[in-house]
Amino acid sequence: MKYISILAVCLLALSVNAKNVHEQIHLALGTDETEMVVTWTTVHAISDACHVEFGLHHEKLTNTTKAATTHFKHDGANFYTHRSLLTGLKPATKYFYRVGSKHTGFSTVYAFKTLQKGGKFLPKFAIYGDLGYQNEQSIPYLKQDVEKEMYDVIFHVGDMAYDLHERHGEQGNDFMRSIEKVAARVPYMTCPGNHENHGNFTHYDARFSMISDRHAPQHNAPLAHRLNNHFHSMDVGPAHIIMFSTEFYTYTKYGWDQIARQYHWLEQDLKRAHSNRAERPWIIVMGHKPMYCLGKGDHECNQETTERPFTRRGIHMHKDTNSPLKYGLEDLFYKYGVDIQFYGHEHLYGRLLPLYNFTIMSGSKEAPYTDPKGPVHIVTGSAGNREIHSHFFPHPKSFVMDHHLDYGYTRLTFVDTHHIRLEQTSDDKSSLIIVDANKTTWKQIEAKKAEILKHEQNLIQSNIHQYELQQLDENELMIDQRNISSKSKFFDDEIANINNQESSIQLEDAKLQNLVHNLFFDEVAEKSYLEQLINANYSLNHFRELIIKKQLIEMKRYNKSMEKIENERKYLQKLELKEKGFMKMLFNTIPKY
Repeated sequence: MKYISILAVCLLALSVNAKNVHEQIHLALGTDETEMVVTWTTVHAISDACHVEFGLHHEKLTNTTKAATTHFKHDGANFYTHRSLLTGLKPATKYFYRVGSKHTGFSTVYAFKTLQKGGKFLPKFAIYGDLGYQNEQSIPYLKQDVEKEMYDVIFHVGDMAYDLHERHGEQGNDFMRSIEKVAARVPYMTCPGNHENHGNFTHYDARFSMISDRHAPQHNAPLAHRLNNHFHSMDVGPAHIIMFSTEFYTYTKYGWDQIARQYHWLEQDLKRAHSNRAERPWIIVMGHKPMYCLGKGDHECNQETTERPFTRRGIHMHKDTNSPLKYGLEDLFYKYGVDIQFYGHEHLYGRLLPLYNFTIMSGSKEAPYTDPKGPVHIVTGSAGNREIHSHFFPHPKSFVMDHHLDYGYTRLTFVDTHHIRLEQTSDDKSSLIIVDANKTTWKQIEAKKAEILKHEQNLIQSNIHQYELQQLDENELMIDQRNISSKSKFFDDEIANINNQESSIQLEDAKLQNLVHNLFFDEVAEKSYLEQLINANYSLNHFRELIIKKQLIEMKRYNKSMEKIENERKYLQKLELKEKGFMKMLFNTIPKY
């Protein structure tokens, strides 16, 4: 009977479509831009060796790399994880690949692009936490974004599937299948959350492959020995990015040493990154549970101060309350100048002002995220899961800059090596941006700048006509009716242009009133910008009236009209200078301290 049952399993495995045999495919960054880790799962044993075929064309997969296979069996879950490290890749190059074996066939052909080398590369990220298998609101929008090749790396800051181990591991299988269209095309980097803690995080460790020895690689060691899915770091463009576990501070039943081990690793990694600011000026950390809470009902959070004391200030080792607090992370991150901290756990979006030890450390009142003196904390845990939304504290602290309950995820774009643009999407609003001060305002200013340039060009043309008219006396003008008609048509066209611009200004003003609550700036900056728009609108109306009155038939008053137009041109030049200064202020979103 044993022989028959084994034969039946083999026949079953062979009868299934090869694309379904080799499944749950996902990528992770290797040691550097020349490597990529490919991980996938089979629910049955494969009789021959699994491997990855890859190449520069989808029909010419001429390179082959073997996979190491691990059998996972725990709490009724039973599957096989295959891991392969692709090496010798060219940076900034698109590769096609598939996974499988000779006897069982191969998966669908996917493609990925390796990262560009060095700190001048300007990457784009998607960042989120708390994405489950049920109510996975963000998955359709992430798939659309990946189809458009919007991201270089995706970061998942803990809590997956809800939960990976449930239904004897089938919940994890279903979740990994649901993210395959995303994670098989873009490196999918992770750190654990509280929902991964079952069995000392064994299901989480069995499914993901984060390399941890990037700064001291052991190239001769098997890939499995180089992995640490709990804390690891990477260099991507101008940023050094660290993913770490906040769960060591909570699940001490699995051991206390892991807290100290991670802390010392973090300190060495941060020290190395801080000394390399010239090449990579940004340090970004990502974990699961935030130091400062936005949602009520979390028993680990102080409901009055809203802090999470374990990770922020430290912990009494071995629950000895007489011992000093140790291994707090806020002081460590502040010491080495961490710029941004991303977290999940709370099913919401929230952005804090630059903050250290409950002290707001903004760059300035008008531009808090320009050259701040402390790190910016962002909670992005609203990608969607069966636990739905969290609930905000009824009276947010003064350091809470913005918060939303829409489902969504965060986009991070490096505009240049010292400027970051942050956007928060809303799945509820069909992936419209709900927090995007930099991008939205930039569009407004670009339109305004184009409008001013057009006015300046028209005024220059007016001055040319003025010069021509000054060469003619009244007799010549009366005789040359065609010349008068031509110049009259110019002013008629100018009136039409002003009408169109007036409508555009009114639309722009209406849109701004709807957007102004989402801008990163305080009421003074908002009021100042609104006043500029109102003044510009008034000036355009005044200019229009002048032009109507000063037709060519009133040649005796023409010189006075041109003088006013010249004054208007000088006013617009001043307005342009103001716009350039305001644009510069808006564009410097979250630089260094």
